[in-house]
Amino acid sequence: MNSSNRRDYYRVHDRAYIEFERLDGNSTESSVTFHRHPACLELMNELHTLDAEGNRLLAHIPDKDRTVAALFRVMNKKVDMIARTLVMVDSQLPNQDYQEIDISEGGMAFHSAQTLEPGERIALKVVLIPAFLSFITTAEVVATDEESNLTPPDAKPHWVRVNFIELEDHQRQLLARHILKLQQHLRRREYNNGKG
Repeated sequence: MNSSNRRDYYRVHDRAYIEFERLDGNSTESSVTFHRHPACLELMNELHTLDAEGNRLLAHIPDKDRTVAALFRVMNKKVDMIARTLVMVDSQLPNQDYQEIDISEGGMAFHSAQTLEPGERIALKVVLIPAFLSFITTAEVVATDEESNLTPPDAKPHWVRVNFIELEDHQRQLLARHILKLQQHLRRREYNNGKG
């Protein structure tokens, strides 16, 4: 994927838990432990996939069966709420490490306590909050900017921009769907604010 294609992706603001490891040279291999995902996060990814399939089927329900469609949405929301609660209890993700990010299908930007150089490759683990959509991929650093207005000791003064290198197709599809949902939510909020 070239850089011009990456610029075509819609970028949104989001919140996430970020973890990364530097990769040596041209290697795309990182530690086995880094690639381990808690079972609850794997479950959430499977539920996100099933949710997408369910919505495709929902589109084929005739208008006369709107009650069936409404029931499906209610049951889907119920399962989602239960799953998110289980993840919050079981994932053991440190709350203090959640941060504001920018993300698209092609890459993302995040805060880091470490300096990363352009061209450097990292193994990147991302858990989007509160959707708990997660993925692990290889990324290449595009640029690192310094932010001087942060206060130690919790500061992560480096704003790191990366391009995804090995994001799997099913992960990219789930990420695209997540970004679309965020766009729709933002448009609804802007519309409702405009009406007020």
